Amino acid sequence: MSIRSVLTAKWQVIKFNIVGVLNTLVDISVFSLLTHLFTLAVLPANAISYSCGLLNSYIWNKRWTFKQTNSIGQNVSREIFSFLIVNIITFGLNTGLIQLCTNFIGLSAWLSKIIATIITLAANYIGYSRLVFRPSK
Repeated sequence: MSIRSVLTAKWQVIKFNIVGVLNTLVDISVFSLLTHLFTLAVLPANAISYSCGLLNSYIWNKRWTFKQTNSIGQNVSREIFSFLIVNIITFGLNTGLIQLCTNFIGLSAWLSKIIATIITLAANYIGYSRLVFRPSK
């Protein structure tokens, strides 16, 4: 493995983490608004806020982190399908961790959300880099 490819891979991870911070800010901001301002229950608020972060994630990771510029019809269906599958799995993990932290450990919804988000970050990177935005062959 060349030095250039190592540096490129590290820069990709850094960009993924920057996008992750943006996604998290979108997710937690929407979650906080829904649970505090609109007094929506935790699980529906999580589904909505997670979806907002998900849309942000797709746009930024596709164009900036993984630099996918495929046109409509060029593996876009596969890309969107695999993106949704990865995120359905990590959403389930995220929701399960929130339930565990709030109902069994007794943490606040907000702290539970932060913990769940941190834990699911690695699963998302692996899924995105290996399944969703993998380089064309």
